[in-house]
Amino acid sequence: RVFKRPMKVVERVFSPTRNRRLNELIGLLLLACALLLLLALASYTPLDPSLDTAGGYLAGRPAHNWVGLFGAGISTLLLQAEGLSAFLVPLLVGALGWLWLRSRPAGSPISKLVGALLCLIFVPTLLGLLPGHLHWLHIIPIEGLTGHAIAGLFVQYLNYPGAFVLSLALVAAALYLTTTFSVGTLRQWLTVHSAFLAS
Repeated sequence: RVFKRPMKVVERVFSPTRNRRLNELIGLLLLACALLLLLALASYTPLDPSLDTAGGYLAGRPAHNWVGLFGAGISTLLLQAEGLSAFLVPLLVGALGWLWLRSRPAGSPISKLVGALLCLIFVPTLLGLLPGHLHWLHIIPIEGLTGHAIAGLFVQYLNYPGAFVLSLALVAAALYLTTTFSVGTLRQWLTVHSAFLAS
């Protein structure tokens, strides 16, 4: 009973209703949210008022973010937590919106949710294992706090090669769960394209 209610919520989120017009409305709203998130992240400016700038929202300064104060705040939180992987969030929301717009179920809701969570955890980890301690806009570490913490933990217990292989495998598993990719699909795609090139 403890897990039944959250599972039902997940199934409702990933399963469009029988009312096509309602599905299209929800899909459009999700696509609009994805676009707003993308604009907020793309126009992030470190000096915009947010929870971690001097004076924060009380400073009275206008936000240069394309989505205003809300965009400045949400982009700061996402980029600090996820680094460049924050751009996966609007992509995932947009994919969900597209499914609703087309009134198509997402397959197994639990696998899609697990895949999305794995993406948001282990893509930053993989970025955290890249050499050079790279920063976006010379301020935000590309791996974010999530990638920094988990990459450090993996390296501590598995050393660098083991950490890299495990992170890569988990990212591959995340892509496998969130998309329709399969080994059979890849083989068919390679067969078709190799035949096209040969001809």
